[in-house]
Amino acid sequence: MSASLLFISWVLLSETVLCWSQFHEAFVAEAGRTATLPCRHPFNDSVLVVEWSRSDLGEEYVLLYRDEQIDESNQSPSYLDRVDLQDRLMENGDVSLVLEDTRTYDSGTYQCSVVHRSLGEDEESVICTIQLDVSPSSPPLLPPGDENEDDEYEANDGGNKVAGIPFKETVEGAKEGTIVLLVFFMIVFVIATFQIYKRKVRLHIRL
Repeated sequence: MSASLLFISWVLLSETVLCWSQFHEAFVAEAGRTATLPCRHPFNDSVLVVEWSRSDLGEEYVLLYRDEQIDESNQSPSYLDRVDLQDRLMENGDVSLVLEDTRTYDSGTYQCSVVHRSLGEDEESVICTIQLDVSPSSPPLLPPGDENEDDEYEANDGGNKVAGIPFKETVEGAKEGTIVLLVFFMIVFVIATFQIYKRKVRLHIRL
């Protein structure tokens, strides 16, 4: 096998491994935060256009970057002013997507394609496919003084629970159980004392 053929095979294998590894990556983000979907291209400085898309958006796209700027002509309205490239200079092949103020409906499969110049001609290649799952944000802790006994999260204990029961209710239940136990031991003590007294009286009468 010639050296040139070996080189071409290595390049094709490298690109295949890159796409395969990216496809199997799944990212989880919390709603309201900024998420970065990592992606790199192997085409050096020959990239002319970067497009991030979702299969369920039809003809619309998430982001289209060309002529050194974002093209908003056919961008999905839900992504306007919320997306950008992590590095517009695309140094080291970085074409990662930055998505701000994530929302639950941002969940889906994202695909990154680039148009690059190869042997004097423009070619389009899909380089990354990434699954994003945006989960709802956690309920905020209540400030002191605004606690509600019916709320699941308590400000004083940080929403701690024992066996699914709010921490405050658990403490109150423990106090009630302690009181009942003390009353039980007092009753047993009184009965035992009375029995001992009766026994002494009987012995005294026999004597």
